[in-house]
Amino acid sequence: MGDWNKLYRKIASRNLPHACDECLRRIHKGEVFYDHVYICGQDYELPMAKYSYRRCAKCEYEHNLKKERSKRCPHKIRDTSYRYIFGEAIMEPNYEYCRHCGKVLK
Repeated sequence: MGDWNKLYRKIASRNLPHACDECLRRIHKGEVFYDHVYICGQDYELPMAKYSYRRCAKCEYEHNLKKERSKRCPHKIRDTSYRYIFGEAIMEPNYEYCRHCGKVLK
């Protein structure tokens, strides 16, 4: 059995005891929130597991904005990763990577 992801857009019908999992803000009556459900089960011997997390509309918008921005990343924000030289207390450049999307650049 494979993995299964589902996104539900819901409107709170009452004040929920739950909060947004990113900004920890309570979800009040009438507010829009997004419920992400992740179900996985790989063997017949193991039971299926269900994970759920909630995002408020603001955090969902910011998440989608970051996802779109990372798709069209032109690698303008570069940074260099350093590592220690063996046997010495001096660091040398290891590789360059994009700070925005995390891809290793050559």
